[in-house]
Amino acid sequence: MNKILLITYHPLTAINGGTAMYKTIIEQFSTKELVWVATGAPDNNTPFWMNGYKHKVFSFFIFKLFWLKIFTKPFLNLFHGFLLYYLYPLLIIDRVIEIIKKNEIDVVWIEGVKQTFKLGYLISKKCNTPIHLSINDDITGNTSLFESKLFIKKYFKYLLFKAKSIDFISEEMRVYYEELYGYNKRNYIILWLGEPFKLLHKPSLNQNIKKIIFYGNSHGFETIEAFCKALDISHKDGKTYELDIYSATNFEFLQQKYYSAEYKGSPKELVDIVSNYDLVYVPMSFRKSKYAITRTSISAKMILALQAQIPILAHGPIYASNTMFAYNNHVGFRIISLDSNEILKELNNISLSQREIASKNARKIYEQGFNTDIHIERFKRFLNS
Repeated sequence: MNKILLITYHPLTAINGGTAMYKTIIEQFSTKELVWVATGAPDNNTPFWMNGYKHKVFSFFIFKLFWLKIFTKPFLNLFHGFLLYYLYPLLIIDRVIEIIKKNEIDVVWIEGVKQTFKLGYLISKKCNTPIHLSINDDITGNTSLFESKLFIKKYFKYLLFKAKSIDFISEEMRVYYEELYGYNKRNYIILWLGEPFKLLHKPSLNQNIKKIIFYGNSHGFETIEAFCKALDISHKDGKTYELDIYSATNFEFLQQKYYSAEYKGSPKELVDIVSNYDLVYVPMSFRKSKYAITRTSISAKMILALQAQIPILAHGPIYASNTMFAYNNHVGFRIISLDSNEILKELNNISLSQREIASKNARKIYEQGFNTDIHIERFKRFLNS
């Protein structure tokens, strides 16, 4: 069994799709198989489930300012980008190489985010340890053109073709990078995971839809706002749709702005909570600037919905990965408009019998395609190949 060094930028303390995926995988490795390094933490805090694993958290007080959103002006953002994407990796590379050698690491597994590419590039240049790259997002599309060109693109493209293996969150994501950069290597795997394999008992669906849950983070704030407006309209019409929001991101502004929305904070576990709701709301952005992530990103929210067997309410453009997934697999419903009246019309047309069919299909899809135990074993074999 190979010994793995996992390098993430994030300290994995937040509750979101990416953290859920890494948590699921990490817990399947023994403490002798995995070492963890976080490269951009605001402090030395680590999640409780990392206890027992050898780890090193590289924290820097300026990162705290970034996490607190102090860097809002363009020139400060540029300084932060230079520090985080370019200079800081140069300062810590020798210590990371020491960790690789001291722990006799066989494979360096890198979270594919803009904050880790320079470090991955330096590791590849300074030692011969093979690199595995995880790509869960549209890398260059989530930064400004200047930032991408100056700090990210060169190192990302280098790793994309240098890595011995890659996992993509979806086949659509792999095709996107094939179109964008000409990536055509065959040593890849599609890896899309939620919480450890656990199918709850068949839920007892309510006669009428009332409580809807949204959790995690989202790039589509304009989508969420349009949905909340529609729910507020429903209250005036005698309906009582409610949206409960669970997130590490502070969404209290939605609660303050829309009386149908309530911010519930960040829970430690979500699967059991989801089962108490009528629909799982999964939004994607309609903005052209978010086209790539909307088209290619598969939300971990949908896996939890499948596990809980609660129908998905996918809200986004017709080309979005969430609307296509819910529609094509018959596990939920899609809304492809930002017009609040159209949203409400679609919501009102969802019947109990339709939700029962979607719930039944969710169980079947999850059992056949998202058995986490099977996927993790396949991923571990892939890393060891």
